[in-house]
Amino acid sequence: MPPKRWEHGPIHRYHVTFWRQPQVPPEQLPEGVTQDRVMWSANEIDLLDVRDVVEALRWAEEEARRRDSIFTLYAVVDRGDGEGLVWLVGWDPTVHSRPNYADRQPLDPASNAS
Repeated sequence: MPPKRWEHGPIHRYHVTFWRQPQVPPEQLPEGVTQDRVMWSANEIDLLDVRDVVEALRWAEEEARRRDSIFTLYAVVDRGDGEGLVWLVGWDPTVHSRPNYADRQPLDPASNAS
């Protein structure tokens, strides 16, 4: 295993993006447009002073089910040169130029908009 370039202590800040894609009746879609091409909406929330990633993930899963949405969960990391996001779990419907996680979150298909 190659040596690690950097390591960060416990993370207590997370960022969650909740995604919803409205369901449009087929007869209301413009000609040639399918449901998978309907624009997604995003609602972003910062979680501060969270105990750990397990707590952040549980909250995001519960909140996504309540909102009937899917989510992407990130850790907020400051490496000294500014804050950034580390993608931990979830599916981002706007990402096409780089790999995406295979599973939408939460895993319950009844709560995933598509």
